[in-house]
Order: sequence, then C-alpha cells, then structure tokens
Amino acid sequence: MRVVTVNLAGKITGIAATKGEITGAVPAKDDTVAALGSRLVHLDHFGKVKNLADADSAPFDIRATADGKVAFGDRKNDATVNAKLFTGRGKPTALTSGRRCDLNLIQGEAGKIFLNGHPMGIPATAGTGVTRVNAPPDTDVSFHGRLAVDPVLTSGMRTGLLIWRRRRQRRSRRDEP
Repeated sequence: MRVVTVNLAGKITGIAATKGEITGAVPAKDDTVAALGSRLVHLDHFGKVKNLADADSAPFDIRATADGKVAFGDRKNDATVNAKLFTGRGKPTALTSGRRCDLNLIQGEAGKIFLNGHPMGIPATAGTGVTRVNAPPDTDVSFHGRLAVDPVLTSGMRTGLLIWRRRRQRRSRRDEP
C-alpha cells in the first residue's frame, strides 16, 4: 500500500509504502498519522513507517492536535468503543468509552478536536486538546466548535428510505428457502 501526501498546490510532498492496508490517514504536525492493522503509525515524507502505539483493534476517527497528540477511536469489543489519546510516547490513554456508534471524534480548526456522542461517565479531556461537545454522535460540529448541526431528513427522504427498506425485506423473504 502506498500513501501519497500532497500540499494545497498539488505538489507531492511524500510517498510512504508499506505491507498491509493503511487506513484513516490524516495530516499531523510532522507528516501523516494512520492505522496499519491494529497499530497507530507515523508516515514521514521520506517513506518511513514508524509504529507509534498498539491498539485493541484498527484505530479509526484518527485526529491530530496542533501540538502533536493524536486522538482515535478503538473498539474494545463488539459493543464498546474507547476514545484514546496518544501523547507522543508510551501507551495511549483512555479519554472515555461508550457504546459502539455512540462516540465521535471530529477534526476542528488549527488542530482542535471535538468529542461528541454519549460517553459513559465524565470524559477525561482536560488539558488534552480534545473538547467535549454535548451533542449526539451523528451531529456535524463546526470548525470552531461553536455550532453543532443535527442531520435532518425531509419527509420525502424518510418516505424513500421506508419504501427501500420494505422492498429489501420483501426480497429477502422471497430468497429464503
């Protein structure tokens, strides 16, 4: 797998190659951070891939702070997700946990990271560069974190989804032995 990094002008600034699938690549303070299997890795512009931290599962929702920290989601099991923070050394620390699909990390402006959703307990975000936004997990948060917009389906879209689900259910019943 190759990851090509380009700047705003479209000029290639780095190419990293590795065995395995790179997912969730995001720009960081010094190059790129991504997931490689169940590891959080750093990809530099010389093509080197460096292991940063091991996770319980494939890291997702990878977000970088302005000061080089990296927040990410990590599935603990089939029902629980942890939001974690890698500070640059050692093991990642848990910020909070929640039910699967109930937490979301969102990249904001200038390395700000927002955590929304329904965490279990009080998130340990003080001094981490991650700010808790009291909004549902599927909410879009503005770059400054001052506005949270809940997606809304029009009545026509809801009707279309209902029709699609009913057709899918009928097809699956016909295909049963």
